[in-house]
Amino acid sequence: MPLLPEPEPPARDSASRYRDPEWESPPWGEIPKIAAVDLLEASSRTAAVRVTAVRVNSSGCQFDVRALAKDNAWRLRDEAPRFGIVWPDATVVLPDAGLPAATDQPEGPCLVDRGDSYWLWPLPPPGKLTLLLDWPAMGIQETTTEIDTRILSEARAEVVHLWDDDSSPASS
Repeated sequence: MPLLPEPEPPARDSASRYRDPEWESPPWGEIPKIAAVDLLEASSRTAAVRVTAVRVNSSGCQFDVRALAKDNAWRLRDEAPRFGIVWPDATVVLPDAGLPAATDQPEGPCLVDRGDSYWLWPLPPPGKLTLLLDWPAMGIQETTTEIDTRILSEARAEVVHLWDDDSSPASS
């Protein structure tokens, strides 16, 4: 006999459930495709930081960033690695710069800091996307790499769309 009580069934009112706007986080109900790109890495004698994956969704992509340092005290100060993107039209996109209220649709592009990753919305137009990375506090100067956005578009075609809301699988 189980000792834990049976849980109460959750309310199924999907209209009342909050969803982040599409520019703020990956879409609900999708499995992203990891894009095959050369990833950005920078290091010094005491630290390293790397973009470990680019996860492509239907409306944007997420850059996973990992940082390691011999002395983890940097996490207690405002000395974290910095990440940014240069859009194909040469617009510099920085994390959380000029983000609108959650109810407003931004003009785009947006780069949202999600902790160990950055959500870029929307997917960029054809051209080159430049990734920027530095960590001045750990002696890492600005490093860049370019991605052909065609790779992101190709990955988008392989995103698995599961459902549009909480309960119904996507129809094929």
